Formats: sequence, structure tokens, C-alpha cells
Amino acid sequence: MKNLAYELLKKCAGLPLAIIVLGGLLAVDEWKTIHEKINLHFSDKSDVSKVLALSYDDLPWHLKPCFLYLSSFPEDAEIPATKVLYMWIAEGFVLLNAYDKEREISMEEVAEQYLTELVNRGMVQVRFKLSGKIKSYHLHDLMRDLCVSKALQESFLSILNIQQDNETENCSASMATKVESSCKIRRLSLNRNVVPSLKASRRTLVHLRTLMSFGGVTWESKQFQSIFKDYKFLRVLKLEKLCVMRSLPKSVGDLIHLRFLSLAGSRFNGLPQSMGNLVCMEFLDLLVGEWVRFCMPNVLWKMRRLRYLRLPYDFDVKEKFHGARKKLRVGTLKNLWTLRKFSPKKCDVNDVGKLTNLQKLTVYELNKMSNYPYSCKLSIFGNIEKLLEHKSLPEQLRKLVLVSSQLKENPMPILEKLPHLVVLEWRAAEGAVPHLSRLGIVRCPKLRVVPSHVSTYDI
Repeated sequence: MKNLAYELLKKCAGLPLAIIVLGGLLAVDEWKTIHEKINLHFSDKSDVSKVLALSYDDLPWHLKPCFLYLSSFPEDAEIPATKVLYMWIAEGFVLLNAYDKEREISMEEVAEQYLTELVNRGMVQVRFKLSGKIKSYHLHDLMRDLCVSKALQESFLSILNIQQDNETENCSASMATKVESSCKIRRLSLNRNVVPSLKASRRTLVHLRTLMSFGGVTWESKQFQSIFKDYKFLRVLKLEKLCVMRSLPKSVGDLIHLRFLSLAGSRFNGLPQSMGNLVCMEFLDLLVGEWVRFCMPNVLWKMRRLRYLRLPYDFDVKEKFHGARKKLRVGTLKNLWTLRKFSPKKCDVNDVGKLTNLQKLTVYELNKMSNYPYSCKLSIFGNIEKLLEHKSLPEQLRKLVLVSSQLKENPMPILEKLPHLVVLEWRAAEGAVPHLSRLGIVRCPKLRVVPSHVSTYDI
């Protein structure tokens, strides 16, 4: 066994990443099997790239597209776990078997299992939340090279990284030419201002399923319109941090297969009524720039398959008929798993009680929430000065996060009356309570961490 371990390590050429990946392989397969695979495919000479390639070849069939999908993101990008999991779901990569259905395991939980397996195999590097769940992850440079190479080799993805209209950089075999010539492109990742170069490619991209844009460039309206007119089979559309100061066009309602739409950080200022046509939508992130006043049609209630919804900071509800109700309807979204930036001033609080599958709720402006009887997490943002009485909070509240609350009254007499509360996070801005000289924490055996600038001592 010792000699076998030495032989395996020789193939890694001392590279930590290769050793980690090899450890991931050994964790899921017999040592002799891995050694035989290495000897079968590789020469005696150490070749780190082939060791990494074996980690991909050894993946189960259901994990290969999930791994290749990560090549869509730019080099050194911190990839938000939640969004990628929903992209996998939207693409149809995440499947429930009979056992999952019998145990009522959700699509989100299965997707998390997929990600955990990639982590255990050493193929992605992760950052964790305080709760222990994965917050984001990224690919090592060598692993990303493998990921991009395999994605292009298997015609899984095309990447356009264009600096000027007629100049392509860092694109193997000129991806601009590939976009022109191929009619089988299903996924396209755009870096910088690439729309002018796509004009001639409209006919070759008619079967596009995923379109991601990176770079935060300004697009002209005519260029922008082509996305919604020419790519009718889109399932995933990521238009984040775009400097497009207008509403989404009416033609977005023609993308009836769309399951994932993110406008996070962009300057879009509204949605058309035709958004109600997108009944397959599962993930919708409308958190545009904080200073943007957003115009929202009251049609989201039609998206009954929606599982994740993040609302804008500031929005007005637009009704089709004058004089109709002015609060956003969400009570029909029975499959909703996560609802973020919920505002009782803009939405009907009574609707929340109808969301029987809701697991995570973040409230932007506090109001009475006692009519929600299910187990949930609650995040409260902004200046509230005083916490609501326990009778006004969700009956089975498990986790409470207070952000920039500026409380002036002690909340503990209220918090101690929440029998299901397990996690309390109290976030203050950097430099807050500068004159604090003593903080006592008693009977808190599961305290995970104390801020580095706080001195500790034993009582």
C-alpha cells in the first residue's frame, strides 16, 4: 500500500491541486483501480494535466454537465452557489429519483448534493457561510483550463471574449468563427461588448438555451432587442450589472421556456405585462441597482413554478386596469422556497401565510408577520429601533438575522419567548459600538466565532 501511494503521488509532480484531486478520486474508488486507470491512460512520465483529466473522466454521468457548466464564468470569478444550483435545475441537470421523491427531497437539496460531491472530489474550491453551507466557489486556474477545454471539445459551451467589434482575444480557434459556423450552440458566455459581433450569428444561435453576459458594458437598444427576438428556446438568461436604462422589452414574454432570469445589479427600470407569459420560471432575481425605481406589473402570481424570488429595493406595482389593487400578489406561489427583499408596504403580508414551502424569508421593511405558521428563517434589514413583540413574529422562526437594525431597546425579553429559534445573527456595520468595553456571553456552547478585534477572556 505504501509503494502504491508513492507511485500515485509521483504522478502529481508535487502540485497541491493534483494531490487534492487525487485524494478526491481515492475517496470514491479503490486505490488499485485508480492506479490501473492512471497506468492505462498515462505514460510513466508524470503529467499533472492527465491526473486532472482523470478526475473529469471518473465523474458520474450526472455530474459531468454540472462541472462543464462552470466554464461559463470568467477566470478567478467567485461563483455564487445558490444561482448556479438553480441554473443546473433550469437546464434539467438535476433529477429526482424514486428514493428522493419518496423521501420528499427537494430539487435544491439534490443540487446541493451534486455540488458537495464536486467539492469532495477536489474539483472546486469553496467558501462557507457561518451556517456551514457553501456560499460561493471558484475553480483553480488549472482546473478551469481543463473545464473550458472539455466544454469546447464536447461542444457543450462557446465563449466569446471580444475586446472590440472585430478583435477576438483568448479564444481558441477563434470562437467568433465558431459561432458563425456552428448551428448546434446551446450555451454561450459573453465577455465585454460582444453584441455587435453576434448580429450575423442570429440564425446559427436559434437553439440557444443559456446566455450569460459578463462585463457590465453599455448595450444599444437595437442590439439588446435581438436577445428576446431571436433566441426563443432560452432557459437561462443572466443579464447582471448591465448599463441598460430601460424596461425589459415586451418580447421577453415570448421566451416561454425561460426558467432562470437574473437582472441583479443592472439598471433596468421595469418589466412588461408580458412577463406573465413566463409560467415556467423557477428563479427570478430582480434586485437591480439600489438607486433604481422599478416598475413592476402585477403578474408574478402567474409563475406558479417559481422557487426563488428576490424583489427590487424600491418598486411600484403597475396594474393593467386603473383602480385595481396596488400591492404585489405572491400568494399563489406555493412552490416558493426563498423569498428575499419582501416589503410589507409593497406586498400583501397575508400572502406570505399561503407560501407553504417557504424556507427562507428576508424582510426589507418590518411589519407584523405572525400569520406565517411554518418553519422559516427571517432576515430584517434597516433601522427598526424596537423588535416586534414575539406574537407578531413567525410562530416557528428558526433563524433570525438583524442587519443594521439600530435597536434602542433590549430585544432579549422578546427573543427568549421564541421556542423554535436556533440561530441568531446580529450584524453591525464596521466601527459600530466603538465605546463597547465589555460583552458577556453566557451559556452559548455552540458559539462559532468571536470577531478578531474583540479580546476574549475566561470568567
